[in-house]
Amino acid sequence: MVQVENEFGSYVEQRSDIPFGEHRKYEVAILEMLKEAGFDVPFYTSDGAYAFKVVKAFMKQKGFTDMNRIQSYFNDNMLAFFRLKGKVLVGWDEIIEGGIDSSAVMMFWRPWAPDAPLEAAKKHNNVVMSPDGPL
Repeated sequence: MVQVENEFGSYVEQRSDIPFGEHRKYEVAILEMLKEAGFDVPFYTSDGAYAFKVVKAFMKQKGFTDMNRIQSYFNDNMLAFFRLKGKVLVGWDEIIEGGIDSSAVMMFWRPWAPDAPLEAAKKHNNVVMSPDGPL
């Protein structure tokens, strides 16, 4: 699995002067470059998904009240996908915020969330320490 764009949704929200279709062309161009480079895996984008009307509609349909529930829904579905493939889900430390199965591995990176590794360990998740800054 490869992340196509980071914080794209946040950028779209901030740049209402650029038509959504132009943003979409940019995202599609990045996706095509990854495919041309030989990436043959599921693609996704993250951060700022709340900016998209489709995500808001999905949240309303499912009765979700916050983005942590979206994170958990995504994690649960990806966990099932990886299990079918005999693989393990590895995610940045945000995965614990919505709740995650103990078989997932959490990669700690946010020094401003110092309790994340201990919280994950208490839930029996393996933790990879890769902080962005001092511990």
